[in-house]
Amino acid sequence: MKRWVHLLSHACLDGICMGFLLVTVFLISFQVLNRYFFHWPVAWTEEVTRYTFVWLCLLGSVRSCRDGAHIKVDVFVNLMSPRVQRLFDIGIGVVVGVLLILLIISGLELLPATLHRRAATINVPLFYLYIAVPLCGCLMLLFTIQNTLDRFKGKTAPSTPSGG
Repeated sequence: MKRWVHLLSHACLDGICMGFLLVTVFLISFQVLNRYFFHWPVAWTEEVTRYTFVWLCLLGSVRSCRDGAHIKVDVFVNLMSPRVQRLFDIGIGVVVGVLLILLIISGLELLPATLHRRAATINVPLFYLYIAVPLCGCLMLLFTIQNTLDRFKGKTAPSTPSGG
């Protein structure tokens, strides 16, 4: 079961990120071509690109939490014993978890104000942009809890794709 969740997590999250990246690149290219070669700017592409980029950044943060790939300065941590490193990682996981809970709460408090506001050019409720904050916050919290529990059980932290 854990293997299926892992596969689904990687396939869905990576696929959605790739989709948002492709849409962003396509729309920016389309806008540049229209503006400079055909002298016909299309207003809605800038807004859609901005929204897909926000979602892409937040989902990229979820992927980083999942993979343990967020930026960290570990010069002093590497000087500590493995046991102290593990305790330090658990403490950092708890602090990050608390900050993510605050992010989720703040994002949820903001949502009601966005229900009746609409995007200027595409006329879509801003709710669909702002829901990314608590949704991705929840996903980051789940992965942070999973990684922190793994460290508590003595498993190694997830490694970054570069192996560091």
